[in-house]
Amino acid sequence: MTFVLLSAFATCNAQQVDKSVVIESLIASTREIIASPDSPSMRMALEPVKNANMAVPEPKWLEFQANVVAIMREEILKTGSPAYVKLKTRLQLLSVEEVVELSAMLRSPAYKKYQTALADREISEGTLGSLMAAWSRIAESAKQSGIRIN
Repeated sequence: MTFVLLSAFATCNAQQVDKSVVIESLIASTREIIASPDSPSMRMALEPVKNANMAVPEPKWLEFQANVVAIMREEILKTGSPAYVKLKTRLQLLSVEEVVELSAMLRSPAYKKYQTALADREISEGTLGSLMAAWSRIAESAKQSGIRIN
């Protein structure tokens, strides 16, 4: 009986270790997806900077962009940061299979196309405008209901 319990514990423990490895891999790939030169988020963030510095030679710009990407990869979801801890805690609620499936989805060409579509300036500005309009209506509804929201 002790052997069966120890085997079950070892199997359980091995699954937990595997899950931790899979979660760390997902966090690392998320970091890479967000902070890559061709990431829609990075392109959207750097586009205004590049437009404001049109006189900067292309090699100098590419060097700067590489530095930005390196810094972002070091800082985004940095091990031990509040965002890292919270994400890891939330991912631990998923099964190993779900974490693997999520990782595959993030790497899929369809998701990358979707990300690119969302990063389109017109879509992002339109979405922001819609959120502001919705918030304005929500604030008015709250006011009429006597509910404080700020």
